[in-house]
Amino acid sequence: MESNSDQAKSGKITNFATIERLICVDKLLAKGNCSLEKINLICNRELFTNSKIRTTKDDIERLRKVIEKYNVKIVIYDKKYYSYSEKEFSLFGNPITQEDAQALCEIQIITNQINNYKASQQLNDILSKLKKRNYEIDFKENNLIVLEQNQNLYGLEFFDPIAEALIKKKILEIEYKDFQNIKTQTNFIIPLQLRQNKNRWLLIGMNYENLEPAFLGIDRMVNCSISELKYKQFSFDVNNYFKDMIGISIPESETPVLIKFWCSTLQAKYLFSKPVHSTLTKIKASKNGIIAQICVKPNYELYQWILSMGENIKVLSPKIIQEKITKKLQTALSHYQKK
Repeated sequence: MESNSDQAKSGKITNFATIERLICVDKLLAKGNCSLEKINLICNRELFTNSKIRTTKDDIERLRKVIEKYNVKIVIYDKKYYSYSEKEFSLFGNPITQEDAQALCEIQIITNQINNYKASQQLNDILSKLKKRNYEIDFKENNLIVLEQNQNLYGLEFFDPIAEALIKKKILEIEYKDFQNIKTQTNFIIPLQLRQNKNRWLLIGMNYENLEPAFLGIDRMVNCSISELKYKQFSFDVNNYFKDMIGISIPESETPVLIKFWCSTLQAKYLFSKPVHSTLTKIKASKNGIIAQICVKPNYELYQWILSMGENIKVLSPKIIQEKITKKLQTALSHYQKK
């Protein structure tokens, strides 16, 4: 039969008495104000045993091995007191509460709207198990919260491998066919973010070969799987990249442009109730409207935003933006003019 020391080294737990001691030691480590001698004394008193100090040391060693996967350590402070490195951590003493179960249920309402996402089904399974254990939860399908989505969008079946690669830092092998090419091409992508824009999902990542930014719509993916290539470290702040833009299209320049415009009074009320960008500001009142400005990198979404307001907006500066809008409006008007 293995000794306690042998069991501690191997990580095996062979009997119920050991489990009882581990639960007791875990509780005291969570409190963090007990010496080795006090832990041993309290465990013996509460469990009606007569274990030696060496047994308590072995129990602490067992717990040390188990909690490694939680990124928690057992530390000794003041050269005497044993404690977990993370406050409020307990291996046995933090059962899921009714409030925790309800929070999971509320998250499930959101995740269930993302088709083909394995984690959503896993969450459903967890909630089913909790319900069998008499937790008062109701996770039936409902329409209390609805995300804008297109259930017929191509590529939704790739959501799960993309999400897994993002979380676990894996490389994706993607067979891709954009709108301009007839043939497909294979890309190895370091995924950074899966972003939804105007009812379309876009994968933001880095090209594995040259570490250049890559933007791939999942609706243009022919196939997507996790590659065995080794993960590369790089420096690229994906959120900072988009902070000076409207939408996600590649900008015409990397320098933000200050755009001044007039808009009607009615349009201004809507415009400032839902600012399209954080730099949108009112300059002054004007005849039948206001003068405002926005500072962004010009791209496709910027022009679409301006054009969507039709006669209720007029670009004042810079001239190059004004000319591009004028040309687009003239082209649109030509479609309705008689020949």
